[in-house]
Amino acid sequence: MTATQAANALAPDATAMIDEAADAVRARLGGRKPTAAIVLGSGLGQFAERLTDAVRIPYTEIPHFPAPTVIGHLLASLLPWA
Repeated sequence: MTATQAANALAPDATAMIDEAADAVRARLGGRKPTAAIVLGSGLGQFAERLTDAVRIPYTEIPHFPAPTVIGHLLASLLPWA
């Protein structure tokens, strides 16, 4: 089963929701195409602040992402490394 088939099995409009979220992230990247992304957990905010050339996107600006409920979990950071 592909990821798209799995998403469609869970929710018929899941593929559209995923596409909307991906489109919003792509728009914020301004044509850059990262080859890596880092997902940081609690307590790693200081590390994220040291990253240079990172694109920081508030989770609230990514369609269909849940709003963060933990202090400090406000941003998604993508590194446009080529």
